[in-house]
Amino acid sequence: STVNKTYNGEEQYNDYNHDSYTDYLTITGDESGTNAGTYIATYTPDENHEWSDGTSSTETVTLTVDKLSLAGATIIIGSYSEYEGEAIEPEVTSVTASSLDIDLESLNITYSNNTFSSTDNDTKTATVTVSAKDNTNYTGSATYDYTIYRATYDITYTGVDGATHSNPSSY
Repeated sequence: STVNKTYNGEEQYNDYNHDSYTDYLTITGDESGTNAGTYIATYTPDENHEWSDGTSSTETVTLTVDKLSLAGATIIIGSYSEYEGEAIEPEVTSVTASSLDIDLESLNITYSNNTFSSTDNDTKTATVTVSAKDNTNYTGSATYDYTIYRATYDITYTGVDGATHSNPSSY
């Protein structure tokens, strides 16, 4: 038989109920696992015992721990300043999926739309994307949108006429 579960950071078991047979069984393989993957256990009654259906053949139980999907994960970012010519990439401080804190080392973190061109308005929506690295307990990706602001400056200067002039400018 096969048992499917999803990664939750804790050891999970194949749910095979052999309590009444424990003293009479040879158990090989893995009855449990924590990380995403496949765990196979076999149960064989000794020569003096049989299953309740009268057979004594080896039973195989496969536990599959599926990767946890990052779809819909909650992403928290740190503070960031106004745009001053450099891409704004606030630190991702935490990611939570299915009430589980995700190990940030298991993620690729990318940013998009986080700079200004000369034709952009003074605010725009940037995006951070977290996606599962290969060979981790996670799959898929999630995004978080944040607003970036163009820095503005008031430039004051004295003209050739001796008068003080002000000209707002932005980066």
